[in-house]
Amino acid sequence: MVFMSDDHSQYSQRPLYGIRGIGLLPASLLAIIWIVAITQYSSLPDALPVSFHFGGTPGDWAPKGWDFFVLPCTGLVVYILLTMVQALSARKVVVGGRVLHGKAAYHVNKAASNFLFLMKSALLAFLLNVEFRTIQIAYGRMDSLGWDSYIVAGLLLIYATLGSVMLYRLSRRWLRWQEEQDGDDEVCDGCCS
Repeated sequence: MVFMSDDHSQYSQRPLYGIRGIGLLPASLLAIIWIVAITQYSSLPDALPVSFHFGGTPGDWAPKGWDFFVLPCTGLVVYILLTMVQALSARKVVVGGRVLHGKAAYHVNKAASNFLFLMKSALLAFLLNVEFRTIQIAYGRMDSLGWDSYIVAGLLLIYATLGSVMLYRLSRRWLRWQEEQDGDDEVCDGCCS
C-alpha cells in the first residue's frame, strides 16, 4: 500500500458518507423522540403499556405518568454517551497498548467514528419505533410491538457485534502497518548514519 502523506486535512471537510447534513441525523432522531413524547402525552389514555411479552404483546399496564418518558430519557443517555465516546476516540487512538499516529490513527479514527455514528443513529431509530408502537398500542390501534421490532433489535445486536469485531481487526491491521513503517524508518536511520 502506498500513501501520499501524513497530512489528512484534505479529508476533514468531506461530509460523512458523501451526504451533507447527515451528521445531524442522530440529533434529529432524538428531537423527534422528545417531540412525539411531549406532544402525545396529554392526549394519551390513562393506562399505558410498560412491559411486553416475548411476542410483543403488552405484559403490564400502568397509569399514565412520568415513566412514559423513560424511552426519551434513554435516547438522551444513549446520544450523550455515544457522542462522548466518539469525541474521546478522536483524541488518541490506542491499539494493543500502542498509540497510533499519522495515517493509521486517521483511518482507525474514521472507521470508529463512522461505526459510532451508525450505532447511535440505529439505536435512536429503534427507540423511536418502540415509542411510536407503544403509543399505538395505548390508543388501541395495534395489539403488539410487531415482529419487525424484534428483527430490528436482532439486526442491531448483529451490527454492534460484527462492527466491533471488524473495527478491532482493522485497528490491529493498521497497528501492524504502523509497526512495519516504524521498522523501515529504523532500518533507514541505521543505513544512513
